Amino acid sequence: MGIHQVSAREIRAEAFFLGNRHQGQIVEGARLELEAPDLDPHRAVLLRAVIRATPANATHGVDATGNDL
Repeated sequence: MGIHQVSAREIRAEAFFLGNRHQGQIVEGARLELEAPDLDPHRAVLLRAVIRATPANATHGVDATGNDL
């Protein structure tokens, strides 16, 4: 399997949707969704990218510099 590049736009969009689905808990939501047994490999890459890009204490889609994700 080749390397899947994830754009900043994809990360921001996924962080937004994770925040909506998981009551603002972006990182925790991404970790929960990574546990899905039938998870698509490309989605797993995206979820891991969201985890790396989002501060652990973020609850509303803002990164460490204060920019919206």
